[in-house]
Amino acid sequence: LGMLRCLMSLGDWDSLSAICSEVWTDTALLSELEASYTQETVSSHPHGRGPAPSSGTGFTAQLASLAAKSSWNNRNWAEMANYTEALSPQSLDGAFLRMINAVHSLEFDSASHWVRQTRRLVDSDLAALVSESYERGYHLMVTVQELAEVEEIIHIRRLRQRYDEDTTSSLDRDWLNRKEKMVTDLWQSRLENLPPDIDVWRRVLRLRSLLVPPQADSESWLQFSTLARKGGRLGLARRALDVLSDSSESADAPLSGDSLTLSASLSAPTSSLLSLKQPYVTFGFLQQLWAEGERDVSLSHLIQFGDALAVSPTVSPLLQARVVRQIGMWEHALRPLPSVNDLQGTVVEVETLLSPIANAYQLASQLDPQWHKAFRSWALINYEVLRVYRSLCSRFPSRQSSYARMIKRHAEAATTGILRAIILARSATGQRKNLQDLLMLLTLFFDNARDVEGAFMRGVEGIPVDYWLRVTPQLIARIH
Repeated sequence: LGMLRCLMSLGDWDSLSAICSEVWTDTALLSELEASYTQETVSSHPHGRGPAPSSGTGFTAQLASLAAKSSWNNRNWAEMANYTEALSPQSLDGAFLRMINAVHSLEFDSASHWVRQTRRLVDSDLAALVSESYERGYHLMVTVQELAEVEEIIHIRRLRQRYDEDTTSSLDRDWLNRKEKMVTDLWQSRLENLPPDIDVWRRVLRLRSLLVPPQADSESWLQFSTLARKGGRLGLARRALDVLSDSSESADAPLSGDSLTLSASLSAPTSSLLSLKQPYVTFGFLQQLWAEGERDVSLSHLIQFGDALAVSPTVSPLLQARVVRQIGMWEHALRPLPSVNDLQGTVVEVETLLSPIANAYQLASQLDPQWHKAFRSWALINYEVLRVYRSLCSRFPSRQSSYARMIKRHAEAATTGILRAIILARSATGQRKNLQDLLMLLTLFFDNARDVEGAFMRGVEGIPVDYWLRVTPQLIARIH
């Protein structure tokens, strides 16, 4: 069971379904595993005489639950119904999965019955868990939200069915569209308040796909893919992208095992991979490719993709800014600056190494002048160049005059960039106060006061006074 739960967390539905099917169809093996699980449960009791697991918690029930959820993700509804029948209707998973099957089959009265049944079962456990700690009861709270959203799905799908089947219906299509939009807007506001928990996001988006196809909610699925990728769940991130790239997916199919795979996309011609029909999905694929270790290939494709975006009149400059910044970040990661001791010390050499990266960040800030991350990246690369020139001053004293001009130039750029980043981050993230950015600004000012005074005075008025309270100790220490 531990291995099966790991496959579930990783989003490897195909392997999970295959193993479950193999065990499920082998009656002798299933009986043997059930007996072994019962024996382990009894012997694990402190006195070695614990109670045997109930019918709802035994090996067969847990296997059926995992298999049914895997079938749901693979949109194998017949297989899901078969596994669900093996679960007790008095168990939480049994009632919940029967509810999902009923919604899929458009049996709305039955679905409403199972909503009520699931809610009763949740109520019996929720109070006890929440009384211990909020964290222990949180996943049941998510189930409560899922039940509310299933009721909303039932309501909308009833209206759809009535509109489609009754030609004399008084329902207005525009009114129905507004009703659906009101529900999806409500869902989006709930999603924004969810914690960055991969399993919670997966559950919520999987359920909502019963009403809204993933392609119609690509922004949420891309956010989920990014969350899974940053959390190290690369398989799950890839599957989320696969479902967005497959136009055959329906509202009842959140993740399909036979959808277009990432590897298939990457083996296709470059023009197909870099299609502008779904530019955000393409960008997500390239980020996924980088995370999976294909760094040179992903950078090459990203540069081609950026060139295609630059000549497309329909693509948003905001996406172009993100692509250009990503190119700079990947260039920097693949070709970091060599040690100062390995440099020949010429200005041309240093500028040749770092100017392309700095130019990429500067272009990103110009494409999206309200994006604080672009200005922060531009400031950081200029700060890095600044430090290189300061180190070279001690190695090549005879070249200090040429270095001084470049120090002034990059110090001004770094100061301007970090000031804009601080101001824009405040408007983008509420009252967020980035201590690191403030400390970098102070370092730039005190180390290069003469060079950056003009840039500092022009931008410092945009920073709220209360921001400086966080760095008061550093200010006092610098003054003394």
